[in-house]
Amino acid sequence: MALPTLKIIQPRLRRGAVVIADNVVMSNILYKEFLTYVRSPENGFKTITVPYSGGLEVSVYLPDDRSE
Repeated sequence: MALPTLKIIQPRLRRGAVVIADNVVMSNILYKEFLTYVRSPENGFKTITVPYSGGLEVSVYLPDDRSE
């Protein structure tokens, strides 16, 4: 449900909004589509996986000026 939810709220996100997903390493199969989306530069996110137990994905919404 992470990706469908993100796509619903993304049009309302302001530049610099932070999106956090927990347990992305532990549940990588369930997060596969979400991670592919936020890690693709054309979708406007800069993202990093923080090495906490289970993995914590921290993504910042930084769309280029053309997509805002």
